[in-house]
Amino acid sequence: MKTLLIINSRFLPAIGGGETYTLELMQHFAAHGWNVHLATQNRGFKKTNWKGCTLHYLEEFDDNSPLVQVCAPMLRKVLDMVKPDVIHVHNIMPYFILSSIVDRNEFPTVLTIHNTPLLPERVFGTFHDVEAEKMFTRQLLANNKYYKLLVGSHYYLNTYAQIAPWIKPDRAEVVYYFPPAITTGQLTARHVDFEGTVRLLFPSRLIKRKGIEECLRALSKLPARFTLSLPGYTQVEDKLYRLHIASLVCELDLVDRVFVPRQRTTPEKMVGFYREADIVLVPSHYEGFGIVALEAMSWGVPVIASEVGGLSEIVCDKVNGLLIKPKSAEAIETAVLKLVNDVTLAQTIIHGGLKTTQERFTHHKHMKQIMRVYKQAIAAYSSRKGE
Repeated sequence: MKTLLIINSRFLPAIGGGETYTLELMQHFAAHGWNVHLATQNRGFKKTNWKGCTLHYLEEFDDNSPLVQVCAPMLRKVLDMVKPDVIHVHNIMPYFILSSIVDRNEFPTVLTIHNTPLLPERVFGTFHDVEAEKMFTRQLLANNKYYKLLVGSHYYLNTYAQIAPWIKPDRAEVVYYFPPAITTGQLTARHVDFEGTVRLLFPSRLIKRKGIEECLRALSKLPARFTLSLPGYTQVEDKLYRLHIASLVCELDLVDRVFVPRQRTTPEKMVGFYREADIVLVPSHYEGFGIVALEAMSWGVPVIASEVGGLSEIVCDKVNGLLIKPKSAEAIETAVLKLVNDVTLAQTIIHGGLKTTQERFTHHKHMKQIMRVYKQAIAAYSSRKGE
């Protein structure tokens, strides 16, 4: 039995691409007979044994904390106890902690970066100084303590290659994500009916770069029968920004048309939001991938997305969604009305979205690729140890 240690500071009960992806990795490899461990931060989940996996909680293991290095000795204890056959570490700061406490070739290590870059403004966001982040990332990717860098889109690959050109063509690989099982729909077409109330869904986190303000301004221009659901409202990390959004809702006179949950939205509860939605909005200012677009497609819900980053690799305009320019409330409003007024187009997009999730972005393809990389990492490590 092989032992896999996943290192990711973000996990349940928060919901996001990185969290649900980690969950999928854990469940898949545990189901295939691996001994799976996760080192993470305790954000309220608390369970130590879950679905055949073991969870280890590290204090101060927060990507955005200036005290993140405090968790290094605790992570070293986990390594010594677990003795993993392969490590899969997620994101820049967790990899920094890991690489500071291990020797080169000590463990076969695979690195995945979910941090969404936007050059020349941002790399991973912790330092709030893009030049410092570029230098830091360049040095980390040059330390040769990882076997391969896996990224979720060509946007990620090309952007990080601008910082560390040597990762192409052999040190990095694109592994497209897939709609996670916990929030995946039934992959069946639904009947389009835009009569009566039209329920818009903004499934992303409530942060400025996801385009929530443009959604609200677009809603204010749409007829009163249009509503907007914000499942991410209860788990905002920036409470001041949530107050700003609440103020904007009042300012735009949308209190009766914007719906927020009373309790934290779990991945299971997201299912209900997708099931009830008529149109899903993903108007990100920039995006590394955009897994919520695939989730919506799997539920047979038409998607409106910004033509940016990884979203452009998922959504093909008028085939499986509508692409719009970012940072434009007017573009959102126009696209929504275009779908509502053209049921044939909406139905075409729904069928195109289902085909996309059934053929291009699948769990089977992804996990087969991950398994290959894990085996290659283990083999390369064994070869070096034998020299």
